[in-house]
Amino acid sequence: MKKIRLISFAFGALSLASCKKSRTCTCTGTTTIVTTMTGSTNSTTTDSTPEAYSEVLPSATKKTAKGKADCNSRTKTLSNSYTSGGTTITEDVTQDFTCTIK
Repeated sequence: MKKIRLISFAFGALSLASCKKSRTCTCTGTTTIVTTMTGSTNSTTTDSTPEAYSEVLPSATKKTAKGKADCNSRTKTLSNSYTSGGTTITEDVTQDFTCTIK
């Protein structure tokens, strides 16, 4: 009888631990843009911008909150290149974010 109570108590505690409640996703990171010009003009510039945002997830478990695309730690790299007036301009953008769920 004691084992049955203990097992039911354990299941009850697990269900409360994963219950839906309001959670906050907080992300901090940096966006870095490296612009390289080659051809008739040659130069390289780097701009870094710190960024932070928070989002309240009104009714979520930790598992469903982690499944939200904007609430995952990530590194993204994008590149764009074009030519204008004999100069080729290449922009490399890197976004690096670390996110936590509370």
